[in-house]
Amino acid sequence: TVVNLPGENHQKLLELDDPNIIFDKSIRLHNDHRNNFISAGDGGWICKKCASALCAKEFNIKFEEDKTVFTLKIPIKVHIDNEIIKYFRFPENTFFICFDDQEFQHMLMKRLFYNFVKGESERSRRVILTGSTYEEAIGFEAMMDCLIQNNPTAYFLVLVDENINLPEIDISGSETAARIIKKIKTYSIVPNLLLLVRSANDGDCDIEIYNSRSHGYMSKMILNPLKFLEKIIPYWTDHFEIPYNDIMPC
Repeated sequence: TVVNLPGENHQKLLELDDPNIIFDKSIRLHNDHRNNFISAGDGGWICKKCASALCAKEFNIKFEEDKTVFTLKIPIKVHIDNEIIKYFRFPENTFFICFDDQEFQHMLMKRLFYNFVKGESERSRRVILTGSTYEEAIGFEAMMDCLIQNNPTAYFLVLVDENINLPEIDISGSETAARIIKKIKTYSIVPNLLLLVRSANDGDCDIEIYNSRSHGYMSKMILNPLKFLEKIIPYWTDHFEIPYNDIMPC
């Protein structure tokens, strides 16, 4: 984010209904008569094209009475080395939740999650495996709503299977994820939930759908604790805005 003081013709910019129109092609708000030069009006448009090529998550400008604020956010993939994995710790009040219709998957995820939660009492409280029965499947959204509201200072790492196939019902995990995220935003401004779709279908189109409905995607092939951390740490630090420097010891 860059903040500048108002410049020449700032009042005209304040009158724009949509300030981001300056990034459209061939937009020229004024001419530089001092050098007898007329701009093509493509400077802002070129910047927008460059931001798009870099997959910018945010690209906008806002004109205020006393300043101009330009925001550009571009996602980067950070290499997770062994030192970061070694020192990374989930907060003590983190719940680990798996929503899957297969008991075998529950067993695998239980084994994985137990690496991050110590003590039987804490494991029984903070590791939740659900979705293998009709009652659990249809009640999952209500369960999550209740759990989050009753634990407002906790963190929630939730992995939902994309295909919940039971004799009584078929459920899309990613659609369920989208509804949960939407519901939570109505009563919580704190991003204490990280919800990923877990699936064996990893085609580009599949992953694009998962990313649009949830916070990301996790392959069902990832069961090793170190591989899991390698995948989850970028999601976790980005979602909760935790600098990598805060992971490492002083």
